[in-house]
Amino acid sequence: MFNIKTFTRFQKDENGQYAIMTAILSLPLLVASSAVLDYTSATGEHKAVKNALDNAVLAAATNNSIPADEKKELARKHFKGNYSGRAEITLKPYAKDGLVSMTASGLVPFSISRAIGKDGIKINTKSAALRSEQNIICVLALAENEDEAIKFSGGLEFFAPECSVHSNSVSHKALMSKTDSAPIAKSFCTTGGVEGAFSPFAKGECLIVEDPYLNTELPKIGNCVSELKFKKKKKKNKDRDDDDDDDDDRDSSPYDDGSATAGSEIEESENGTGSFATLLPGTYCGGLTVDGRSVTFLPGDYIMLDGALTFKNEAQAVANGVTFAFSGEKARLKIESGSNVQVKAPALGPRKGLAFMEMAESNEKNTDKKSKKKEKKSKANTISSGGQLDVLGTVYFPTQALVVKGKGTRMGAKAPATSFIAHTIEMEGDSGSRVQVNVNHRAANLPPILPRAENGAILIE
Repeated sequence: MFNIKTFTRFQKDENGQYAIMTAILSLPLLVASSAVLDYTSATGEHKAVKNALDNAVLAAATNNSIPADEKKELARKHFKGNYSGRAEITLKPYAKDGLVSMTASGLVPFSISRAIGKDGIKINTKSAALRSEQNIICVLALAENEDEAIKFSGGLEFFAPECSVHSNSVSHKALMSKTDSAPIAKSFCTTGGVEGAFSPFAKGECLIVEDPYLNTELPKIGNCVSELKFKKKKKKNKDRDDDDDDDDDRDSSPYDDGSATAGSEIEESENGTGSFATLLPGTYCGGLTVDGRSVTFLPGDYIMLDGALTFKNEAQAVANGVTFAFSGEKARLKIESGSNVQVKAPALGPRKGLAFMEMAESNEKNTDKKSKKKEKKSKANTISSGGQLDVLGTVYFPTQALVVKGKGTRMGAKAPATSFIAHTIEMEGDSGSRVQVNVNHRAANLPPILPRAENGAILIE
């Protein structure tokens, strides 16, 4: 039987209300707290994915010994090795020209929040790394098996604080210093080993640096420049008294130290030019000997075909917007006897930035190691006996040696941007000899000096 008093008392009774309210609110509270935990966990997973992604692209971009397709697989491998979270991740890597990027997408699964129809939080993030090549290589030896591929010795001072010196040789003594004072550069690096003191300390086991001018378009060999443009040297008469031969006196260099350096057997061209001459571009069959002052080379390509380009007897020459190209067994460069040569490479065109270049058809690709060594010793280009060379641009002899040797030899001090690339490079001189290399291509109004030294990689995304 219904009792109004009992019902009224029940309505007014507040005992146990919190338990009822808790029971009613427990589900949404549980959902809310689990959602907070799930989102916190997802944030941690996202961070873990991004860290693994960063490490993966850095590792792949830094490795310059493998092609782009292998870099993509390397990035995948590194990611899987660095990420051990709960998310199922799909990777999309990309690699080209020193850039490696990779996108990671997936879902971080929820736990309790799944009860309300939420499967998880989506992840979609990307990392990208670019190989850093800020250091300019201004001295590069391309030989891969030669001892002392780059050698500094004697009292010569080498000073290149803004650029790097690199040897591709795998020899245990690929980079050698025997100078009175340690050569100075921004860095020294070699694929093989190091002997001697360098400032800073030279690093070994570096990656091989590719020839930046390997595919450069060669100048076309044309008809020989007319002999009317220069004069033929008179052949010496062995029956004459040497005391009566003024030419013989001039041929004897007051700076000659008598040493038999690599390349000292360079045969001088019979084509000659004296003072106050202006020369035109073209093919100089048999080479050219510059023996005079105020000699000007007009802009263009000068091909020394089967003959040397020699500057002698304190010759003074200026070449602006010029590439000197060398083709044939006897085509080499020799600067001697206090000669002062100023050369600026062209700023535009297929050979922009190249002041001196060996033409590739006369290289050593098809010779064995033994013949390579012999050819390297006999096919050298020399700056010697007090000669000075100021080059704005690159001196490039990929299969020949470059030798700087003599008393009081000076090179590069006045040139704002210079680099040397050769099969092997030797620099030696008495006290007072100096090679200074600067790499300010903007000041020289030339393209950037190539190649660049590898400094690892940096994240850009």
